[in-house]
Amino acid sequence: MAGDLHKCPIKKLEGHQNRVSSCSWNSEQGLLATGSQDGTVRLWAVTPNTAELQHTHTCSVSEDAQSSDGSMGSHLLSAVSWSAGGTLLAAFQSKLINIWTVNGAQAYMEAQSSWVTALSWVQTSTPFLSQEACSQVSPPESLLVGRLDGSLCWLEVTDDLRVERTELTHCYRKEAPQCLAWYSVDKPFAVGYPDGKILLATAESYEIDPPILIVFMLQPFFVFDSYICIYFLIYF
Repeated sequence: MAGDLHKCPIKKLEGHQNRVSSCSWNSEQGLLATGSQDGTVRLWAVTPNTAELQHTHTCSVSEDAQSSDGSMGSHLLSAVSWSAGGTLLAAFQSKLINIWTVNGAQAYMEAQSSWVTALSWVQTSTPFLSQEACSQVSPPESLLVGRLDGSLCWLEVTDDLRVERTELTHCYRKEAPQCLAWYSVDKPFAVGYPDGKILLATAESYEIDPPILIVFMLQPFFVFDSYICIYFLIYF
C-alpha cells in the first residue's frame, strides 16, 4: 500500500511527553488540538509550510483520578472537542471537565457529581439571539454532559468562561450515556446507551411530549428461498 501513496512533506509535532490520545482540527482557523496521556492539551497552528505550538493547557486532576491511577505520568483524558464557534476546547477526566479558551491561556474546571462518560458541544450557534444582539455580544456555547450515574446536564459557556449549569432531570436513565450528539439548541439531542437504546430529548423541560426512547431489536431472521429477511423494530 505504501507504494501507492504519493510522497509528501512530513512535519513532526513534538512536545507531548506521553501517548497522544486524540487529535481534532479547526479547519477555519487552521488549528490542531491534540490531547495526550501526559495530562496536557496542546494547540498547534499548522500551515503548508509551518507548524508552531500556540498553547499548552494542563488538565486538572481530581483526587479520584490520582488514587485510581498508579502512574502519575499517565492521564485517562478524553478526546478533545471544539465548540461550534471554534473559541473553546473541552475534555473530561474522571469527575472533571476542563474547558479552555483558544485565544489565550484561560482555563475553567467544572466538577461533576459522578464520573463523566461523554460530552458534546452543540454544532451550531444559538438561534435565540437577534442579529443585532449577536453583533454586540457573543452568545454562549452549549455543552451537553453525560455521567456514569445516568444523569445529564447542560453547560452554557461564555468566551470569558462563565458557566451556567442546568441539570436535565427529565432525561435521567439508569444507564450511563455512551455517546452524545447535539446539532442545535432548539432541536432535540441524541444520547446513545450501551444497551442499544437511543434517547431523543430537548434541553428544555417538556410540557406535553416526553423524551423519546428508541429501542432497536434485531428479531430472528427467516430464510425464504434465497432471501434472508431481518426485521428492525423501533419503539417510541
